[in-house]
Amino acid sequence: MASDLEPVAVTPQKHDPAWKHCQMYKIGDKVQLKCIYCDKIFKGGGIHRNKEHLACQKGNAATCLRVLPDVRLQMLESLMGLRQRRERNRSLQRRLLVMIIQGPVLSIH
Repeated sequence: MASDLEPVAVTPQKHDPAWKHCQMYKIGDKVQLKCIYCDKIFKGGGIHRNKEHLACQKGNAATCLRVLPDVRLQMLESLMGLRQRRERNRSLQRRLLVMIIQGPVLSIH
């Protein structure tokens, strides 16, 4: 299987810090990611799953036992920032929905 892997260049549009810690390969029409520290290949889940792997977050991916401590911390911080942004977006969506349901608030002076 490893011989079937065709390296693919990571495009400059990919700004997530996790891209610096994996390699992208193509097998047929499918793209897979490979951890540069432990050589684990991810057949799905994208960069987020690779980031969880590097952050040693159990759940969606096995933890990387060879990741450098500073990289692990960077991935943890990135995941926490993503969670905070998602929570903020959910809160804004809830407030917007309430405003839509209740209708416009008229202020009489």
